Amino acid sequence: PSSPNAAYAEVCGALVLACGRLGVKAEFKPINDVQFRGRKLSGSALTRRWGACLVHGTVLVEEHRERMFGALKVDADKARPKNLPEPGARVTSLAEILGEAPAMETVKAAMVSGFEEKFGLRTKVGGLTPWEVELADKLVKEKYGTDEWNLRR
Repeated sequence: PSSPNAAYAEVCGALVLACGRLGVKAEFKPINDVQFRGRKLSGSALTRRWGACLVHGTVLVEEHRERMFGALKVDADKARPKNLPEPGARVTSLAEILGEAPAMETVKAAMVSGFEEKFGLRTKVGGLTPWEVELADKLVKEKYGTDEWNLRR
């Protein structure tokens, strides 16, 4: 897509289809959220580099609000303009909506199906090449597994 907003609309549209397969009537809320009854179920972010656009994000299957917002260090002042008692009040999860957490394989299958439909494609199961495994191991050792990377403030 030519713009970040268009990229979010495409990817979040696939997530909405996937949620439907799980029995959840979700909707895309610009800029980058998928919501259920006004509460955030999924959030996305993107980056553009080397002529490509990468959209990534979360779908909350089962949340532990205190741990999640403790790790995210969300300022409670952010919730005040939205008249929320605390930041976690505006999020939900598949488990909360459905009454129990769906099996992860069920969630994965729904995601694949939603993306296949949205983009008119067929996926196939594959694995990493030896070069990709070697590169991943190197990146963990030299960057992503270091305290410098993980504990930066």
